[in-house]
Amino acid sequence: LKVPNPGVLDSPKRVERFLREAKAAARLRHPHVVPVYDAGRHADRYYIAAGFIDGRPLADAIDEGGAAFPR
Repeated sequence: LKVPNPGVLDSPKRVERFLREAKAAARLRHPHVVPVYDAGRHADRYYIAAGFIDGRPLADAIDEGGAAFPR
């Protein structure tokens, strides 16, 4: 479950873009793209429900000088 940090969706335009992009990602089916199952709002928080990918965070790989991606 991915939830934007507080204040990121601080305008109706940003909320609309967040949901539009999440729903577009949910239509993608490819072995190298994390599946998105749902996106929406619960109470006052927006979310994206996506598949879990076991591994290290991308930020860690970038800090170490890059990442090797399978071909």
